[in-house]
Amino acid sequence: MIGHYSCASTPYTAYVFWCGDSPYRERGVAEANKIYEDGRWWIARVLVQPESMRGRGIGTEMLKRLKREVSTKGCTCLQVAPGGYDSDPRAISFYKKNGFVKTKEAGLYEYHFKRKVHKKVP
Repeated sequence: MIGHYSCASTPYTAYVFWCGDSPYRERGVAEANKIYEDGRWWIARVLVQPESMRGRGIGTEMLKRLKREVSTKGCTCLQVAPGGYDSDPRAISFYKKNGFVKTKEAGLYEYHFKRKVHKKVP
């Protein structure tokens, strides 16, 4: 795994940070915010800099850790609008690859956490 990852959160915000191994300011951040009381969270950003570091799995790892962090806070659904209203094709591909599906609302994608079903023991 390239670099170092860390997480930080509050009841309404979760962050995952990445710092590269070289001294060349390689950095990344993923952020999600709780904006509804029904368990939905909004992804504010998943960003890796410089662009030459993209495509190496860093954003995917940050998103995986972000999913884990928000799920501990009761998140049932993550929402994102890749590229905003412009709908960036690379961002859409990234989120689809990571389990997000397009909704009926224009430009909106969602990831739903699977609920664990507990069977009653007879």
